[in-house]
Amino acid sequence: MQWLRKAILRASGHKALHDEDAIYREQVAAAAAEPARRAGLVPDWYGFTLSFKGVLLEGLEVVFIALTFGGNAHDIPLAAVAAVSAVVLVGLAGLAIRAPLARVPENTLKFVVGVMLTAFGTFWGAEGAGATWPGSDAALLAIVPAIAVFALVMVVLMRRLRTGSPDQGGAVAAAVAGELRWQAGSGRSARSPTTSSSETTGGWQPAWSPGWQSPMRSATRRSRPGG
Repeated sequence: MQWLRKAILRASGHKALHDEDAIYREQVAAAAAEPARRAGLVPDWYGFTLSFKGVLLEGLEVVFIALTFGGNAHDIPLAAVAAVSAVVLVGLAGLAIRAPLARVPENTLKFVVGVMLTAFGTFWGAEGAGATWPGSDAALLAIVPAIAVFALVMVVLMRRLRTGSPDQGGAVAAAVAGELRWQAGSGRSARSPTTSSSETTGGWQPAWSPGWQSPMRSATRRSRPGG
């Protein structure tokens, strides 16, 4: 869900677009700036730590997935062979199509990945809870497009929300400033709120008197749609 949430926020303009090349350059520069420190047989402890953490986290994820599927099917060796085969096939596919994939916009690719992860997560989560999908695995042919349409609708709605929010926010901010200036000029806080005669208030009307409307309320009403 996090992938899809961030992809929707980026596509709608509520979050900055992701630039993997810039992030990679920053990380390489930070790693190069670190002094090489030898620890035992490891000549570069900083580089070793980065590589170890990445491989360990991704490797544990693969192991858990393989064990889960293998345990459910009561055939862990077959799941292990399938996991190793998947690693080899994905590596070869990456080498073969890396040039076309590099031309795909990064944020578009993340959007597609977010849709796919959410769809498969929904499918497997329901199966794990004991639900049975109509058509079994073929249900994914309906789940994936449904989530993609939902995500695109959310992008359109949030773009409209973002387009309309600055004007309304500016109107409210201006109203607050006007309210403060009005209160300071009228000396409202220094007078008794129970006094209503013009001789003692200098023409000032209490906030609950008929026909009175503060700048804050009038500006807020003007900022509402259809107001």
